[in-house]
Amino acid sequence: MDWLQEKLEIIKSRNLYRRAVSYHAISSTQVENAESTFCLFASNDYLGMTHDPVV
Repeated sequence: MDWLQEKLEIIKSRNLYRRAVSYHAISSTQVENAESTFCLFASNDYLGMTHDPVV
């Protein structure tokens, strides 16, 4: 298992190690975490049109 730990350390040293980050939805187009607010393009409603009465 030492080889696995070595590989993991290489991945971390190259900033390739992924970790899950939780986000809180502010609206259909914005999310936030503990540090920042982001525009959400990863949903089917990134333009916020589901809440537009014209649509």
